[in-house]
Amino acid sequence: MNSLHAKDYQGRKVIDSRDVAQMVGKSHKELMRSIRTYMEYLRESNFAQSDFFIPASYNDSKGESRPCYLITKKGCDMIANKLTGRKGVLFTAAYVTAFNDMRDYIESIPTASLNASPGGVASLINALRRVMRD
Repeated sequence: MNSLHAKDYQGRKVIDSRDVAQMVGKSHKELMRSIRTYMEYLRESNFAQSDFFIPASYNDSKGESRPCYLITKKGCDMIANKLTGRKGVLFTAAYVTAFNDMRDYIESIPTASLNASPGGVASLINALRRVMRD
């Protein structure tokens, strides 16, 4: 896996921790442990944890709910700063590319074409979904 895809979550660009774990060559369990440690340090120092990591969940192959995190650009920066060598370089390149692609697409939409009607909002959502899938 050489690429990551940022998605929109409540107006914020994020990447799923399962994708990050795969990209950096760690088990998801191991990455989750690291993120929980980072969150504890952030909490102790009065940083907003949600600026970095957003608790979430997914359904596993058995249909059971499992924890994960949605990781913001700041969170990706933090994870990347803990990595060295090839893994660190490739992860940094992938997440910077993903976040920049999402930003470039959003900025390419002419402001005049944004329509606050339900149809206009639905069109924007569909366009963003296409970009995220690509």
